[in-house]
Amino acid sequence: AIFAFVVTTLMLTIEHVTREREPGMRGAMAYLRAQAALDEPVLTLTPQVFLTAKPYLSEDGRLRLVSLTLDRQLHSAGPLLLESDLVPPDWPRRSGARSFWLIRSDSYRFLGNEDLNVLEQATVENSERLAITQWEQENWWERPILLEHYSEASPKIQTSHRTVDASHP
Repeated sequence: AIFAFVVTTLMLTIEHVTREREPGMRGAMAYLRAQAALDEPVLTLTPQVFLTAKPYLSEDGRLRLVSLTLDRQLHSAGPLLLESDLVPPDWPRRSGARSFWLIRSDSYRFLGNEDLNVLEQATVENSERLAITQWEQENWWERPILLEHYSEASPKIQTSHRTVDASHP
């Protein structure tokens, strides 16, 4: 009985320390709420990441799932999604947002890698990554949560000899 108590206490202590050191989605969303402006959209590429993040961001309505199809019934999580949750890959540019956040994790690549890569490239096209942070998941077999901050790409001016970045003198 004493051995079982010691083992259980040790396991719970290790789990607590691990959760504090590797906060996963909980930590990533706490960071996002502290860093992101309320007018910055928050995008995900898979229903699994979207549904994991949604409880942390449900009060402000800025979380969206980027999709090549806007029919929620074609997603594995269709019954849990609203039509308003889905946006096309070019939505960050069409929405008028000057910056946005992207939440990703390779643990949830339920789409074929090629489709997901195309989706990601189309979403961040003409955007400049400002920052990327990584949050380890609580379970050792899960890949990290990646939180990326993007803004509109700096305008380029074409000269006769070279391209110059107009945002830097």
